[in-house]
Amino acid sequence: MQKEQPSIFDRDFIQETLIRRRQLMPLALKIYVWFFMLLPFLSWASRSYFYFNHKISFNISSIKGLVLVTAFGSLLLPALRFLSNLFILLEKKWAILFALIVTTLDMLSWCYSSVNLFYLLKTGFNSVVIFSLCWLVLEIPYLIMLLKIKRDWEKTPEKELM
Repeated sequence: MQKEQPSIFDRDFIQETLIRRRQLMPLALKIYVWFFMLLPFLSWASRSYFYFNHKISFNISSIKGLVLVTAFGSLLLPALRFLSNLFILLEKKWAILFALIVTTLDMLSWCYSSVNLFYLLKTGFNSVVIFSLCWLVLEIPYLIMLLKIKRDWEKTPEKELM
């Protein structure tokens, strides 16, 4: 049997012409992805510090909406935030949609917690509300960049692993 002559369009050539999804990301989005990937570790560390230094105990009967949202925002959302940004760096096709959902959940959690704190503290426009507004202003450009890149990200074919 004769071996086939390699053509100019062999497998290596095609692999070189494929665009990686990471190349579609602007620099600002790459910075946001790394920032939001490292942020959960700081969040867990600060929550652990607060818990161990301010011995607060919760009774099961006293669990209300704010406590549940705080627990959800303290434990699960940082884990989801880390995973969504990790999947973006791993160039998964569904990663942008997952990151959009997690970012929206995070923004809604911040809004709910801020409104409840605003009504609980009744001190007017305090530093907690200002911090929450600044945090939301930080997340809005990230959300917009994810929305802009979503269509191109999903159209780009997966690179075959050899």
